[in-house]
Amino acid sequence: MHSPVRTITVHDARLLVRNRRFLASNMGGIGLLLLLVIGNMRRQQGEALTGMFVVALLAAALFTPMSVAAFALVGEKERRTLEPLLLTPVSVSQLIAAKATVSVVLSLGVLALVWIVALSAAALRDVSTLHFLVAPSTILISLVFAPVASAAFSLIAITVSGRAPDTQTALATCQLVVSPLILGLIALWMGAFRVTEQFFASAAGGLLLLTFLLFKLSVRMSQPEVLLAKRGASRGSSRRSKPIWNAGTER
Repeated sequence: MHSPVRTITVHDARLLVRNRRFLASNMGGIGLLLLLVIGNMRRQQGEALTGMFVVALLAAALFTPMSVAAFALVGEKERRTLEPLLLTPVSVSQLIAAKATVSVVLSLGVLALVWIVALSAAALRDVSTLHFLVAPSTILISLVFAPVASAAFSLIAITVSGRAPDTQTALATCQLVVSPLILGLIALWMGAFRVTEQFFASAAGGLLLLTFLLFKLSVRMSQPEVLLAKRGASRGSSRRSKPIWNAGTER
């Protein structure tokens, strides 16, 4: 028998796969970045190549999970499946973990796609550029910083999703949150500043702690009575839905 967490994860993944318009828009943005990376694959543009590749990696790690997780809870409200979901024998922490897993896994998949396309293009176009793609800084970003950042921003988006009245508000709020990051990535791309391996290592440690705190915050702000109240549910229905981890035994 599948666990409730696995069931929720698989269900959300299937809904995401069916949303072809959303997948196409995200893949289109990543594809544009990859085209810019491939366009810079000339030996004399090593610094530009490295900067663009880092921007593509960070875009996959930050924007993809947030755009997915923004629908995590508010989408359930709009589909009118929130109450049945809250009546399943799963705790709030398990629910948040299941929702975050989908966006993090998708982000890691996009990261892998960025690597595969960039390495393939380098091997076919100019093998001498391969060492720019496998530099220690890019390895550190891909294997350490990006996964942690993906989890952190997924939790931010899930928290926003639980408090938002509709998907438009959730997406707008998430876009407001990431707007400073967009400016930072543009500045990094333009060479306005340089970041070191030590910076990303320290940032990954800080994000790991932040992820733990964000998970606690997301669980606290996603209690059933809060989620149902945001939809305008009655006080009685909120009270009945509160002990979701005991719902299976109450039946």
